[in-house]
Amino acid sequence: MKVVRSALSVVAYDNAIYAIAGKNDTSSLASVEVYYEDTNEWEFAAYLTSARSYLGTAVVPISPSMLNA
Repeated sequence: MKVVRSALSVVAYDNAIYAIAGKNDTSSLASVEVYYEDTNEWEFAAYLTSARSYLGTAVVPISPSMLNA
């Protein structure tokens, strides 16, 4: 990871691992990093609207037909 963090949430989706928020030595984080196994690299993906730590995440698959409803 590019940022050392604890108290983060981790989820695997679509051949990637997402490290979401958490905290460093001084404060909570809003950054999200993604790890791609095929390149063995971490990249910044997005930022949450506010910093968070000790959070939970889930992946809920949605079929394309549900998006058009």
